[in-house]
Amino acid sequence: MPKINNSISIIKIDVEGAEYFVIKAISHIIKREYPLLFIEFNSSSFENLYKYLIRIGYMSFVYKKNKLIKNDINRIKKN
Repeated sequence: MPKINNSISIIKIDVEGAEYFVIKAISHIIKREYPLLFIEFNSSSFENLYKYLIRIGYMSFVYKKNKLIKNDINRIKKN
């Protein structure tokens, strides 16, 4: 029987403004697995979400015109 890999490598989140709360609720998984996160964020929750993810070691990228562009909070807030 083949060995099953139970690790989590990707998480997609699209929850209409509750992104920060979802991330906090699954923070034990994120800290243990360090998965790739795809988050469609709401501007009202963005700043707390961004600061928390940066603090635990994530980087922010935006997907635009078929490219991943490294971002920072100041550039994102302007767009």
